Amino acid sequence: MTSVVMARSRASAMPSNAARSRPPCVLVADDDEDIRDLVAMSLRAAGYSVVTAADGAEALRVIGEENPDAAILDVMMPLVSGFQICQQMREDPATHGLPVIFLTAKADLDSISAGLEYGADAYFAKPVVLRHLVSEVGSLL
Repeated sequence: MTSVVMARSRASAMPSNAARSRPPCVLVADDDEDIRDLVAMSLRAAGYSVVTAADGAEALRVIGEENPDAAILDVMMPLVSGFQICQQMREDPATHGLPVIFLTAKADLDSISAGLEYGADAYFAKPVVLRHLVSEVGSLL
């Protein structure tokens, strides 16, 4: 079963998909290589460009270098947590409006509430139905 919690409804500052000259780029940051690869493969099959990171520090570097259009973050990652990444994204004018989706094993109410308080747009619990996750990415972009 998958859990999805919408954090908020907000107007996107991103151009519509029709106005883009490239496919939207999504960052997938998860320290579990199998999950990272499976999510990336599903997003690519749906037409997205994907960049990946194996830990929180790498995710922050990739965000700065690649300028993704959205981020899917695990909460529990080495070096920098998904919550910390989201908080930094929301504090940075260059990334404050990017959609953030948490994909994590932390499915308790306190973790979900914390994720939403940090500014996530959606929260999915593992295991996830990949088509639901990909659909949510599309909705947020």
